[in-house]
Amino acid sequence: MLSKPKCPYLPGINPPIWEVGHAAFFFERFILQNLDKVPSYNPALDDIWDSFELAHEDRWQEGLFPDKPDTLRYFDDTFNKVKQRIETKALTDSDLYLYKYAIFHLNMHIESMVWRAKAWAMRRRLTHLKMRARETRNQSTRTMLKCLRAATKLVCRLRRYISRQKISASTMKSQNSALT
Repeated sequence: MLSKPKCPYLPGINPPIWEVGHAAFFFERFILQNLDKVPSYNPALDDIWDSFELAHEDRWQEGLFPDKPDTLRYFDDTFNKVKQRIETKALTDSDLYLYKYAIFHLNMHIESMVWRAKAWAMRRRLTHLKMRARETRNQSTRTMLKCLRAATKLVCRLRRYISRQKISASTMKSQNSALT
């Protein structure tokens, strides 16, 4: 069964199920296929899980990749094969390099998933606050949202200002000593 991404599109973020399938594909491609010449779990999906073949925007197409249970089955099957390989075969230095590469890649995607969850939670909270402000016509909520928007703009302006400033520590010290 093919899945529909059940989350809103955000630039720089991947659909969660695609990200899980991609991580499994990475282990399959770089360890199982590269080292043991194991055939692909599902050759029809190789181009879908491969980030070099599938553009970011295309990962959000409805029905493009398997649903959550099928993707998790692929993930579990791949990791069980990798685990079995670790338990039964001696590791060479080149094997170890590929294992580390795949693990670091997986860690990067775990960080991405955590970041995505936080971004969606913030977006949902803001959306919820906006809806409540409209529904209840609560002046304090609308005021809070205006303050939040103003504070966000202020933080952005401050970041731009700080990044343009090239004040060295010695310049800061001389300015501080001149004030005292």
